[in-house]
Amino acid sequence: RSQRGTTPKRHTIEMVNFEFRPAVVRVAAGDTVIWINRDVVPHTATAQGAWETGNIGSQETGRVIVKGSGEQNYVCEYHSSMRGKLIVK
Repeated sequence: RSQRGTTPKRHTIEMVNFEFRPAVVRVAAGDTVIWINRDVVPHTATAQGAWETGNIGSQETGRVIVKGSGEQNYVCEYHSSMRGKLIVK
């Protein structure tokens, strides 16, 4: 159970054409976020010092269980133009 007393949810973000889609996702602490890499090159999703997925190869997935609250900005460590945000309630 998450901190809000409900069953945690799963959220999916695709990595497509060197973008996170959707780029902004509203989540709750305890939810799981799954990234699916649809590009032919590897990516990451990294919130400096907070969490990271590690390397996600083409057609592979990475996941993080959300902790904390507030806005968590993240990038791909390999492609700095790829930016996303989790808004954690």
